Amino acid sequence: MEFTFEECIDAIEKKNYAKFQVMLRSGNSLLGLSPMMIAALHQHGAWALYLQKASAAKWVNERSTEPLSKLMDQLGMHIDADLGKDTGYTPLMLAMLLGSAETVAALLEFGANVDLETKNGFTAIFLAEIRGDKGLIEMLKKHQSLVKSETKSEVNKTSSVLPPFSMKSKKGVEFTPASLKHSEFMEEEVLLRMMEGESKAQSAHFTGTLPSNVFEWEPCHVDLWAREECKLNDRVLRVLKHHELDGTMLLDYREDMMKEDGMEIRGDRVRLSRAISKL
Repeated sequence: MEFTFEECIDAIEKKNYAKFQVMLRSGNSLLGLSPMMIAALHQHGAWALYLQKASAAKWVNERSTEPLSKLMDQLGMHIDADLGKDTGYTPLMLAMLLGSAETVAALLEFGANVDLETKNGFTAIFLAEIRGDKGLIEMLKKHQSLVKSETKSEVNKTSSVLPPFSMKSKKGVEFTPASLKHSEFMEEEVLLRMMEGESKAQSAHFTGTLPSNVFEWEPCHVDLWAREECKLNDRVLRVLKHHELDGTMLLDYREDMMKEDGMEIRGDRVRLSRAISKL
């Protein structure tokens, strides 16, 4: 079945379940968006999401395949050029642009991944910040923290039962960290290197407090700020750590400098610039 964008919107607004189901079964998309993605960005589309809850795993993190500007042109709306030419938007990201809080809550309940990024590195939280809805931002960040907490808890449960790593000697004897120090097959030099690596890994992150004056920040403070307060991704953290920026250097860190330093994804540069502007 072929259908138009207007017909899909009409089915959503009138809660025409039968017609919407026919559109779903057709497998067709419009402007690179599935019917479920269109429902996610509609202010009154939450009902359609709940009716498809049983199959949520199939669609909750699906991606748009055409530039977002095509959708915005259809709606007669203006959008930033970088966002407009981007692809790979999920239903949650689309809900951040135009959807309702009810829709966002439904998507999170069904397993939407807050940390996914578009092709150019934009996230749902970033789009919520552009929209300026503090309630949505808080909802996403709380969910993000909850998921990370649950993941960490599961990892801890697993590590209490299984060793974090194991290895076999040439003689076929299996070793775990608890037995390595006493192994006749483990050369002392190799063991020392492993212990040194473990020590470095444990002390990799500074966990102190930030001085109130940014100009007093050392590179370790910048890393703590970026990692804990701003929740910047690993790509940004690697660049900041590699160039060892202190507080004074951070305040003067511009997008063009970020790009020269290897921060290639513009979404990363924009997020970092916005965070710096709040200092």
